[in-house]
Amino acid sequence: MLNRATPPPFVVPQSFSIPLAKKHALANGNILHSIHTDNDALLKIDVFFPAGRIFQKQASVAALTIDMLFESTQKRSAMQLAEAMDFFGAYTDYSVRAEWASLTLYTLNKHLASVIPYFIELLTLPAFKDEELNILIAREIQDLNVALEKNNVLAQHEVSRRQWGENHPLGMTPTVANYHSITRATIQGFFDQHYKLGDAKLFVAGNIDDNVINTLTQAFSLGKKAIETNAQLWEASPNNSAVPVFIEKPKSLQAAVRLARKHVPRTHPDYNDTQILNLILGGYFGSRLMDNLREDKGFTYGVGSNIADYRWGSEWSIGTEVKNDARNETVSEIFKEMKRLTEELVEMDELDVARNYLLGQVLRSLDGAYQQMKYSETIALNDYSYDLLYAGFHRITTITPEDIMVVAKKYLDPKDWLVVVCGSEGTTSAEV
Repeated sequence: MLNRATPPPFVVPQSFSIPLAKKHALANGNILHSIHTDNDALLKIDVFFPAGRIFQKQASVAALTIDMLFESTQKRSAMQLAEAMDFFGAYTDYSVRAEWASLTLYTLNKHLASVIPYFIELLTLPAFKDEELNILIAREIQDLNVALEKNNVLAQHEVSRRQWGENHPLGMTPTVANYHSITRATIQGFFDQHYKLGDAKLFVAGNIDDNVINTLTQAFSLGKKAIETNAQLWEASPNNSAVPVFIEKPKSLQAAVRLARKHVPRTHPDYNDTQILNLILGGYFGSRLMDNLREDKGFTYGVGSNIADYRWGSEWSIGTEVKNDARNETVSEIFKEMKRLTEELVEMDELDVARNYLLGQVLRSLDGAYQQMKYSETIALNDYSYDLLYAGFHRITTITPEDIMVVAKKYLDPKDWLVVVCGSEGTTSAEV
């Protein structure tokens, strides 16, 4: 009998294997990627359109367009569509990234043939009614007014504007005036240009048989495959903003602190090393910034450091909310921890903890078809090779403290980091 009081032995994985997705050709020249599992009758279908924020010419258009897809179609109201899906136990979800807009359908494979026509209708026949758009915009303006009372939102908006420029798609931030300038024609134009079914990236994971593949290949063969439009590119370069930006928010008891810099793409030789450096600096609960700002000084409940990937580069950011009177010391302590990494070798015990954490994350990311499909999506959406992913896995086990110091000296120079703080000059955390 299994003794649950005795934990299993600790074993460091030595290798990883990413299941390759099968590719199925569609009549319109597109490709459907699939990963099969026998353990689950549920299907997860992901559809990615080149309709992310990088393609918009004014703020919020990408998000509003995908929101409007769920308001109504040319055949059904939103309620009718939801009821039709609910009858078969199906569920839809969506999101907008920098480059891609994605829509997801969850359904039992036995109900796929009944559900997929509704999903295709949602993707291809939106109504874009003026009254529904007006209601949606009014709701967005209300949410924006609430958000703009939050220091972290104000700080992040300022980071985006300064990092990219106000005219860059990723630097545009929503305003009430901007929302009022968006019309049905704006949304329709964005949809017509970027939501072409022939250009979508298609993925399915779950219990897949021939009927599932036949149903999906027929459903998604609508439209012709066009030439893909490349997003606006940029080079990873320092911000050269040595002077911190301060945003006054009267009577704030807390301050939002944000640091950011443009970073190298995933294909760069330094990328994998900086991911491990980022983890040690502030990428998980056992990081140096968490130990310093939370455990030692009690300035904050949490602090995080993250590298966000784009096809053409990445963006490295650090963020936290602290006691208002500790905001300046917080920035100093963040730079202090950066400097330590450039001058002192990381101890092997600390590196091993970070290494084991990352290896555990990799194992979890390979658990099940839905998780495995994310790797296939990463490859297809970014034109990467699987060798790139395996190189990242391998680097976790081979990186040394000396390697970490090398990239720390290259990427943790304070003059390369934009600093934005939103708080109050006249308020301390002791005030009520």
